[in-house]
Amino acid sequence: MFFAQYVFSDPLKIRDFFVSMPDTVLPILHKNDRLDILDLYDNIQSAAGKDNYSGISISDRWLRLLYSPGSHVKMAMFTHKTDTVLSLIHTFFTSVPLSVVSFYSTDWEPILNESVCTMPSPKDFVKKEYTNKDSIRLLECHIPFDTYIIDVDTLEQSLLFKYTGNSFFSVEDSARFLDWFSERTVKLRWNGKRFK
Repeated sequence: MFFAQYVFSDPLKIRDFFVSMPDTVLPILHKNDRLDILDLYDNIQSAAGKDNYSGISISDRWLRLLYSPGSHVKMAMFTHKTDTVLSLIHTFFTSVPLSVVSFYSTDWEPILNESVCTMPSPKDFVKKEYTNKDSIRLLECHIPFDTYIIDVDTLEQSLLFKYTGNSFFSVEDSARFLDWFSERTVKLRWNGKRFK
């Protein structure tokens, strides 16, 4: 695994990583485009006050960018002691909203998802009384479990997973399974090595 270990007098912020990102990570946004986006954001913020431009939102630790009319990208940095990992979350707003996450070192080397994060399982989204093996097997035959929206909580150094697969339910499946699901958001916290 590649994690950066830095000691800076002035710590890097997410916008520094947004600028240094290779063009291959977000292919329709080359470096000059990303610099223009940040300049536009800064100019609008200084002229009109905070949160007046809906195409991009920025804090020191995360950046959200409207990537297309049906999707956005959220980039976040997670730090524990001296270890930092970057996440890039593409969220697509289709008939079934879903997110895809990728992880990177601070020098933009890809990190295998499995090496830093165990994605939620079906048991994480259903009520306790339906977590037995037979119930989970029955659910898996009817609906996909890898459909969720992912968000970040950089204050708590966490990824937040909200299940959206119930949008796939047929009328029959909805009547049968909808009550099996909890409204719970699965939170995985960064500990410096993994999201757990």
